[in-house]
Amino acid sequence: MRIDKAKFKIKKDNGQAALEFTLVIPILVIMILVVSQLGHVVYLKNILGQAAREGVRVISTTNSNHKACEQIRKVCSTLDQDRLSIKISPAAGAHRKVGDVVTIELTFRCGGFVSLVRMLTGKDILINVESSMRMECY
Repeated sequence: MRIDKAKFKIKKDNGQAALEFTLVIPILVIMILVVSQLGHVVYLKNILGQAAREGVRVISTTNSNHKACEQIRKVCSTLDQDRLSIKISPAAGAHRKVGDVVTIELTFRCGGFVSLVRMLTGKDILINVESSMRMECY
């Protein structure tokens, strides 16, 4: 009886693909999370930009800080309102007159996956948006 040595040949690369996959998959998952989080930050910046434009438009036509804040909060209704701060300058409606420039600055503290950056660095990730318009009424 003759033994065929080819049948009993031991493969040295057995399991190599599984090991490579195991080493690469965490890096791929982290990259996917980072890209999706960056997309979410861009989405937040777009929402805040629209809210700032709407708010400054309301102030320039009505000279009402209260109505502007309501409009900003309405546009940002899907966001956590506790992390949103609104700054209007000049602050008092009595100090504004036709032709003056009104500016609204919105600041939003990011949460979610970005919170890891805060844990590592001790600093919040902030999104700042500003919009200005000339007053059209008193």
